[in-house]
Parts: sequence; C-alpha cells; structure tokens
Amino acid sequence: MSTFLDVLLPTRGAIYRMLLLALLGLLAIAVEAAPIGLDPHALPSPDLLALLVAVMAVRRPDSVAIPLICALGIMRDLLTDIPAGAGALGLIALSEALRTLSQPLSRGSLLREWIAVSAILFAMAAIQYILVLLTFSQPPYLLALARQWALTAAAWPLVFLLLRWLIGIRAAPTEGRERSHAG
Repeated sequence: MSTFLDVLLPTRGAIYRMLLLALLGLLAIAVEAAPIGLDPHALPSPDLLALLVAVMAVRRPDSVAIPLICALGIMRDLLTDIPAGAGALGLIALSEALRTLSQPLSRGSLLREWIAVSAILFAMAAIQYILVLLTFSQPPYLLALARQWALTAAAWPLVFLLLRWLIGIRAAPTEGRERSHAG
C-alpha cells in the first residue's frame, strides 16, 4: 500500500524513466515534425509520441507524470496544425486510461494489450477530432485520421519491442516490489 510520500516522491528509477521518456518524447516529436512524406498521396506517420506514452503508461506507470505528458503534448501541438492543448489533453487521457489498466494489461497477453491500446488510441483520435470541430478549425479528413490511427495501432508492437530491447521494459512491477527495489 502506498503512502502519501510514496506518491509525492518518485523513486530514483522512476525519475530516470521520466527523463528517458522526456528525451524519447522529444525525439518522437522531432521525427514527426520532420518534413518527410509531403507528397499528397503519402501515408501519414504513426503517432510516435502517443505510442511511447502508451507503452510507458502500461509497463511503467510511475514514470508517466501528467506535467511531463502535458509539456510534451503542448510542444507537439505547437508544431502541428491542431489547437494548442488538444493533443496534450488526448495524451493525458491516453496515459491515465492506460495507467488505470496497467496491471491487468501488462500481466495479460500482448494481443490483449495491443487491442486495448488501439481502442484507447481510437478514442483519443475521436476526442481530438471533436475538439478541433468545436474550435471551428478545419478538422482533418476522416479518411486521413483513420489511416493515421491504423498506422499508429499497427506500429504499437514495433515501438513496444524497440523499447523492450532498448531499455528492457517488461511487465509493470507490483507496488510493493517497485518500492523495495527502487532504482
């Protein structure tokens, strides 16, 4: 059972994972902002930042701090054509939904985790689309949005395996085990 101080003061390992998430998030934003695939018939790129947040929220929920997710989301929003804050709100909703489900998802099959992440990514895209509609901005075409969601959902296993290989991410530790093996 966690105490108030456990929630307030993250472990050293969680702090390192937050820094890693920040660095990888900045890299994902840079890759997404790169001017590649500008051909009108080019496929959209998967939402790498959302995938990174999704994997970390399921596998290491203690490292997905809301202020960090908000900062990364707003930075990406400012580089894209959606209203500032809409992407950040979607990322926060994604991270919190997956953080809530992290224990059962990380202990189950990868297929079940993939389906759950894909469904929540779909809800995030729908929320962002509605927010853009409400701001009277030009929303993305539904077909383009559906393509991006499909590519993002299809890329989840690749991002998961890459993070597993790079940082050895495994199932989310139980609360007591994380505190006793801090670092």
